[in-house]
Amino acid sequence: MHSTLDPDTLCYACEYKDATGKQRKVTWAKSELEYNPSFNMGPRDVLPCVTSGSHFEEEEEERVLCAMIWGMIPPWHQGDYKKRADKLSTHNSRLEGIQTSKLYSPSLQKRQRCIVICEGFYEWKASTNNKSPKQPYYMYAAQDKGVRSDDPTTWTNEFSETDGWKGFKVLKLAGIFGMFTTEEGKIIHSCTIITRESNQVLSWLHHRMPICLNDEEECRAWLNTNLTTDAAIKRLNDIILQEGTLSWHPVSTIVNNVFHKTADCTKEIKPKEEKKSNQASFMASWLQKGSAVSNKRKSIDNKDTDISNKEEETKASKHIRNVTGSYTYTCNESKKPQNKNLNRYRDVAPYDHSRVILKKGVCDYIHANYIPVDRAKRQYILTQGPLPHTAGHMWLMVWEQNCKAVLMLNKVIEKNQIKCHQYWPLGDTDDASMTFDDVGIKVEYVSKVETSDYTTRTLRITDLESNDSREILHFHYTTWPDFGVPQCPTAFLRFLADVRQSGALDQNVGPPVVHCSAGIGRSGTFCLVDTCLVLIEENGLNSVNVREILLEMRRYRMGLIQTPDQLRFSYAAIIEGAKQLPLNDVTGSPRIQDDDDNDIINNYNFINHSLLEKDDEPPPLPPPRAESLTRSVAITDTSLEKFHEDGELGGPPDKPLPSEPPAYTEPCTSPPSTISTSVTDVIEEQNVPLLAEVVSDDSSEGRSSPLSSSCLDTVRRRGEKRAEKNERLATQVRDMKRRQRDCENWQKLKRSLCNPLTITLCIGIGGSIILGGYLYMRS
Repeated sequence: MHSTLDPDTLCYACEYKDATGKQRKVTWAKSELEYNPSFNMGPRDVLPCVTSGSHFEEEEEERVLCAMIWGMIPPWHQGDYKKRADKLSTHNSRLEGIQTSKLYSPSLQKRQRCIVICEGFYEWKASTNNKSPKQPYYMYAAQDKGVRSDDPTTWTNEFSETDGWKGFKVLKLAGIFGMFTTEEGKIIHSCTIITRESNQVLSWLHHRMPICLNDEEECRAWLNTNLTTDAAIKRLNDIILQEGTLSWHPVSTIVNNVFHKTADCTKEIKPKEEKKSNQASFMASWLQKGSAVSNKRKSIDNKDTDISNKEEETKASKHIRNVTGSYTYTCNESKKPQNKNLNRYRDVAPYDHSRVILKKGVCDYIHANYIPVDRAKRQYILTQGPLPHTAGHMWLMVWEQNCKAVLMLNKVIEKNQIKCHQYWPLGDTDDASMTFDDVGIKVEYVSKVETSDYTTRTLRITDLESNDSREILHFHYTTWPDFGVPQCPTAFLRFLADVRQSGALDQNVGPPVVHCSAGIGRSGTFCLVDTCLVLIEENGLNSVNVREILLEMRRYRMGLIQTPDQLRFSYAAIIEGAKQLPLNDVTGSPRIQDDDDNDIINNYNFINHSLLEKDDEPPPLPPPRAESLTRSVAITDTSLEKFHEDGELGGPPDKPLPSEPPAYTEPCTSPPSTISTSVTDVIEEQNVPLLAEVVSDDSSEGRSSPLSSSCLDTVRRRGEKRAEKNERLATQVRDMKRRQRDCENWQKLKRSLCNPLTITLCIGIGGSIILGGYLYMRS
């Protein structure tokens, strides 16, 4: 909905003829609500509505303007009208069943009819392939020649008693309203817009349309309280939308988010042609095709690549800390006594101005923030890893925000510490569903797809009150260490591509919920990389300033990206993901502020054993293998140089050679199919028989086998140890869940036993006192 005329000007725009034939402006009735002009209004915002003055005791005017909430408050609602638990969609009502509706019939019987005033409204056209986001259109009344709906400078906005209103023609939509009385005795008005099946004028756009009142006669009849409900409804049925009554043009998808309330919402744009693939197309193509030429190995001094050195904390990270340290945003809600136990960490709190507010339940607080990035048309919800008593709150947020996916970037247990509650069903026989009675939400397991680095689950979430349900995707990245970074951007970019291809980041659905343990480090890294790649794809590589984007995101949630290593990884992932974009200049780096920022890229080390978890560090390999690999690498480099000099070979050797595991590992600069494969990488991505086949193939060509039998034995033992470790961890998780269930059952049993025992005890004590008093009186 779009209504930008100020309250005084709106009085003239809603003019009407009185009994004497004079043009009269409409006055505002007293109301507890206040109308604020806006370019983008959503349900539960306040709209200007015209209604009969007879509904107000102190009004003598025939018609009055009244500020009303868009969305009818049910007649049976009790308590705070801002916290409705019914979850009913009441902003639009269907003409076909409005008279029999328990929600709307009371207002119709009282003849509480109104006209919703707006300059225009937004409607969305679905794409033909069901993959591209819906194209929004701005619908408005046909204007006089020279008047543009998206340019207020072309509006005259003049009024006289003889000629009436000579300005922008507003839309007048038929509606009904209700009056809700608060506990303090205040009257709150709320309205709903009546819709009907679209005719040939708008059927190309949507199957429903609001009923537009075309002239003064139709408006007078609808507001006439002497007209019966049946007669008024019959008149609405007789109204037919004619060609030329409405005009429209496509607008930007920023209107999909009601937080965008700028003039750009109504600007006419040229609609984009539907693409065969979404923004993940370049990522998918990069993951499928290999590089034609492998980069030459570079020798780097260990002293220059030791990212644990304190001197490598660059000016970029210091500058970010200094700027964000001057922010004055408050976190008062998180500090309230009733909300303190809802936070996982005492030093990480959500900002008040961007926090997510729950609409259902006794508590509206949840540790989560909106992160809008307008320039990239992205919005995220970042939250902490749920606690046992806040898991239901998170699923309620997913339901209310219409989220399509939850992105989990941490393990449940890391370094022998619980980093997140097991808030989703695993799909076992005894764990196929979870019910959160405190918020009335049920989550059921549907299916899952596992890869080496992440698991994608499909869950079904159900609102137990309305019995409505929908499917949710749960992306669980399992190889990202706490306070660290993944070993290589390849797996992370593959994860990002899958998330994008699922449609979880599209604008026609709610923002994705992204969390790790604290919801700032790994979560911030994901959002920064995704946002920068979107901007690079749309505007080019030189248009991206990573530091500025991070500072902008930190205005909505504190501490995003916790360590310099996470910032370095973000740069590396952005560069790696941008290489396959169709740009003229993709060989550079994202624009940065100082030359010192180049350390973020040049000194990045994809495998930093000092940052990885201890359990993920591979054991040292036998000395003979190191000597063999040294000789193989030397021979290979020499051969490559010779072939390049002769001009007879322009690509990598026929088969990848394992590289020696030194104190550092070179950055991944090519797709997985052409990366030099170490023993660790082979074991993580392939099984042992396949590794043996590679050795056999190398040997068949007369090349010395780089892997000895002792090395293979070591690899097998490592695989067995890892399997045993995973089994122990799974057993620990099952034991913890069992103990938790036993504890909960014991608490329920104690409560069930406590109540009758307490009643019996009270009766016994009371009876003893009465008996004692009776005996005392007799004596």
